[in-house]
Amino acid sequence: MSPQPEGGALPPQDLESEKSLLGAMMLNPSACAVAARIVKPDDFYLEAHRTIFEVCVSLSIEGKEADAVTVAEGLKKRRLLTKVGGRDYLHALAEFVPTTSNTRIYANAVHDSGVRRRIIRSCQETIEEAYGEGGEVCDLLDRAESRIFGVASDIKREDSLTMSGLADATLERIDLAAKGMLTGGVRAGLWAVDHFVGGFQKKNLIILAARPSVGKTSLACNIAEHIARTEGPVAFYSLEMSGQEIFERMTCTLARVSSNKIRSGQLSADEYAGLVGAMGQLESLPLYIDETPGLNVLTLRQKARRLATKVDLKLVIVDYLQLMSMGDANRNETRIYEVARISKAMKQLARELDVPVICLSQLSRASEQREDRRPRLSDLRDSGAIEQDADVVVFLHDLREDASAKGEMEVLVAKNRTGPRGSGRMAFTPDWTHFQDMPREPVWQGDAQGDQRPSGGSHYQHPGYVFGMDDPEDRAELVHPEPAVQLAL
Repeated sequence: MSPQPEGGALPPQDLESEKSLLGAMMLNPSACAVAARIVKPDDFYLEAHRTIFEVCVSLSIEGKEADAVTVAEGLKKRRLLTKVGGRDYLHALAEFVPTTSNTRIYANAVHDSGVRRRIIRSCQETIEEAYGEGGEVCDLLDRAESRIFGVASDIKREDSLTMSGLADATLERIDLAAKGMLTGGVRAGLWAVDHFVGGFQKKNLIILAARPSVGKTSLACNIAEHIARTEGPVAFYSLEMSGQEIFERMTCTLARVSSNKIRSGQLSADEYAGLVGAMGQLESLPLYIDETPGLNVLTLRQKARRLATKVDLKLVIVDYLQLMSMGDANRNETRIYEVARISKAMKQLARELDVPVICLSQLSRASEQREDRRPRLSDLRDSGAIEQDADVVVFLHDLREDASAKGEMEVLVAKNRTGPRGSGRMAFTPDWTHFQDMPREPVWQGDAQGDQRPSGGSHYQHPGYVFGMDDPEDRAELVHPEPAVQLAL
């Protein structure tokens, strides 16, 4: 039995619904399936009822019908029959239920009482911690909010997944993919990204990294606007730019108007009308921008949790990782260790909220010291933990200094835990910070485990490409007089 709180008040309970639910499960085989989807053993107030429920569900999983006789045998095997009240109590439960057609109503009542008790326990734990001495207040707030959010998440989440359930879900995904009905994740709206990433997946941490002033925030704004328009709510936490600046960027992108003209006020009538129209489009988008200065990880997680309880979040964007602190006043740790903790916390946030989280990140100067200046995973600034925690790492490489590139940007998917890696190009218009696709194919693609490179020979011939195999910095390029794309492997 659940502990009785101070003051003598009994915890929330509905013993009549508990008895009715168990009776229905022993009279109607389909009632077991209904109850198992709604109720957990911990939802029952009486320990005897929890035990009977577990035996009924176990019999149902084995393909056997649960009735007073089979449940009694199951309890007897576990040496718990006498503890729950014996065979007489089981028969009494079967006779107690008014009708099995109300199984769902009984199950919901039992579940609601269980949730109320878990809320009380969470609050009691928080009260005890608050009375205790030591520890940071911000940590206490984070744990308190996490407990309550965990109770809310448990309503929608199963404790464990069975192989049969995963098999059914996988087959369903395969069927949907075959019919062209599977999106796979929230799409960036840019082929160079979506082709390799296949959509940003739930629970994934995506790192979008580049050197300063290359276009990380611009690309993040493009992605945020597209997903808010096509998928649903997006949370954008900006530690570098104000909400007004981000809104102006998005407005310029949609209206195809130079941001310089907005600042100077030198707009033609058509440009002004275009800006007004773009603002009208943005006003209706479920895009939430937070510009809190000095935002730390603990505060960000609290804000994201609150927002997730109000809207069905599809994506979280943080700009950018190196500007955050943990917020727990641990002054003895190095910056590298703090960044590692921040990276881990962002991955935990993605799993907790069940959404993809895109974190923008700076790169070290190491890439600028190489001849081709193309970034590598080792260039991620401040901590190698970023590379380890990320499910996907996307680099943005500026090609605008290359006369043959004609204002292009290179996108490199350097890490993809569950899919291919590779690279492609996009056109970038800095005047209105707009990225768009180019009619180009990827030059190189590797699988999730490594490069898909053939062996046996210094070069591999492929229609349109030559893959060099001798140099560790192998290069793949189009076999045309004027190659459109050239990538280092």
